[in-house]
Amino acid sequence: MMSIRSVGLNVCVAVGLSMSLAATNLAAAATAATPAKKTADNALQRLNVAEQQEMLAERLSRTWAMKGIASLRSRSSSQFDEDSRRYVKQLKSLQADADTPQLKENYAQLEQLWSKYLEAAEASAVQLQVRSGDSRGELGSELPPTAFVGSTQGNAPRQPEKLNMPDTVKAIADQSDKLVATAAKGSDLLRQRIGAEPSEGLRLAGQARTLSQRMAKLYFFKALGVSAPSLTADMKKTQEAYLASIKRVRELSEDRPKSSSALFLVDQQWVFFNEILQRNVEREERDQVYQTFARTSDSLLSGLDDLCKTFEQPAPAP
Repeated sequence: MMSIRSVGLNVCVAVGLSMSLAATNLAAAATAATPAKKTADNALQRLNVAEQQEMLAERLSRTWAMKGIASLRSRSSSQFDEDSRRYVKQLKSLQADADTPQLKENYAQLEQLWSKYLEAAEASAVQLQVRSGDSRGELGSELPPTAFVGSTQGNAPRQPEKLNMPDTVKAIADQSDKLVATAAKGSDLLRQRIGAEPSEGLRLAGQARTLSQRMAKLYFFKALGVSAPSLTADMKKTQEAYLASIKRVRELSEDRPKSSSALFLVDQQWVFFNEILQRNVEREERDQVYQTFARTSDSLLSGLDDLCKTFEQPAPAP
């Protein structure tokens, strides 16, 4: 079975080979008048790709946590590999498009952090699966009471309240927060060039997208047995931030029919997503609820992706 780290490394090689072949093809077609098409056709599309890196950092950690639940392990392994390939491909694309020293430095930092993230994920995944020996997959009482270490988007990671957090979860929480924070800095650099008003809709929709995956990550951390007031507080704060972002997106969508339509579907998925978040799950129904929540978080993400795409074009003239 291919290791998590080897996935990242093989993707890097594959992307390098792909870029080499593309360069050869371009040379053979030197008479073509149209230059090679970049991943982002305009500045807002490029910003959307950058913001997806923030979301993927949260999503990958959500999927990593799912590996500790036996009924989700097969699903989570394929999703982790798929999202890892996507993360690397998009990072290489952003690096190729980077045209300022600040952006180049930011993406270089992301590349280094990504390597450390893979190391942490690989080292802890084996321990996580070994400890989840229960047929239902949850760690439950095997773990001691813990203090969750994490940060809300854009803030520096908090210091642990105690030192008894399981190393398997703490390592991922720390590395995930670093990836999100560094990716957010890169997105900020791009927004500064676009302007606050033209990028506002995409910023808010992208923030909601990232926060949706953070909530899913926190939910599955709790399913692994992580229990602390700080985790509960983080979940509440993340929910409030999500709803505030969506409220503002709704205001910006009043004169954008495509955005309003996409937001309607997002709201429908949120009802199911939030219902599970608020539910006390009995032991005998955990397998079913966890599987439903995994699918629902995917559906909510898909809807938010579509919503973000509606903001890749400037608002129509009044």
